[in-house]
Amino acid sequence: MGHEVFFFSLSDHKRRNGGSQTGVDPEGDHFLVTRYITNWVYKSRLGNTKFAHYWYHFFDLLSAKVFFKLLRVMRNCDPDYVVGHNLTGLSLSPVIACKIMKYQYIQILHDYNLICFKGTTWNKGASCKKACISCKPRVIMSKFIVNDVTVLGVSKFIVDKHQSFGIFSNSEIGVIHGNTNQKSVNRNLAVFDFGFMGQVNEIKGIQTFLDAAANSNYTFAVAGTATQVLQKKMMKLSNLRYLGWTSTDDFFEKIRCLIIPSIWDEPSCKLIYEAAWAGVPLILSDSPAMIENAVYHGVQFLEFKRGDVEQLMKAMRAISSSTQKPLGPMSRPPQGENLLRELNRMGYLIEL
Repeated sequence: MGHEVFFFSLSDHKRRNGGSQTGVDPEGDHFLVTRYITNWVYKSRLGNTKFAHYWYHFFDLLSAKVFFKLLRVMRNCDPDYVVGHNLTGLSLSPVIACKIMKYQYIQILHDYNLICFKGTTWNKGASCKKACISCKPRVIMSKFIVNDVTVLGVSKFIVDKHQSFGIFSNSEIGVIHGNTNQKSVNRNLAVFDFGFMGQVNEIKGIQTFLDAAANSNYTFAVAGTATQVLQKKMMKLSNLRYLGWTSTDDFFEKIRCLIIPSIWDEPSCKLIYEAAWAGVPLILSDSPAMIENAVYHGVQFLEFKRGDVEQLMKAMRAISSSTQKPLGPMSRPPQGENLLRELNRMGYLIEL
């Protein structure tokens, strides 16, 4: 690039595999300096009650602790750019601190935390089209505080959804679809017909998956962390194996097809291109951002209506009866998107 650029990166926590919780991962040598600030979570002693949750959310709007901590650290670092990822636990204080210090703030948008306390925009079994009572303060504050920051979304859909809530009306916006280093796996070791991987909960469509398993003779596997209630429900199915947490390489070798039956508005879905590049066929629900990312990456997949067990089973039969050769590893997108390249396109990096 011709000169050094200091990126100060805010991230909420590290994953168990060592990676940061972010949809757009820094690419090593492009980041001459990267700092991570861990999540300052306010742990309530009131237990898992509604009052405790509201108390937490009150502090998660604006955190004085985070604000003054950031001011001290940024004065020492003097970064060129401050990059915000998931802001849960960090509140909106980083954006305010950057505006006061006159640092360029860039929001990597890969969840709904700015408009929803739960980060899902999912309530009472449906995706939210407008803010509920508990989320309105969050939306109002976001409108005033982050409305003019630079935004990079992991899908066009997540940006559009925020804008439908009135956020980012004055922002410069770019989109960076995810990337991965996933390699192809040995497809001759598969022992299960269909697999489910990730968070094992309602919005990820686990019930749709289990209903399909209960009404078919195929074999199924679930990888991820499930509650005791769900584990007991899965144990009742003789054709399904619960594997717990499993690495993608190990799981992809065990299954003939991956089903991603999410019923909420996924911001993106890294599993889509990981599975595709590993050579694993895919069945996807019609969650908009998932389809967007699958099409962008040139993924071959079968699609079914969210929550529709009959359509899912029809797609399963189509995959099983297909005489086509298994999908091979995909090639990477030719443009090779990454954070610095997108910033350069938007005019924020100038070669000296």
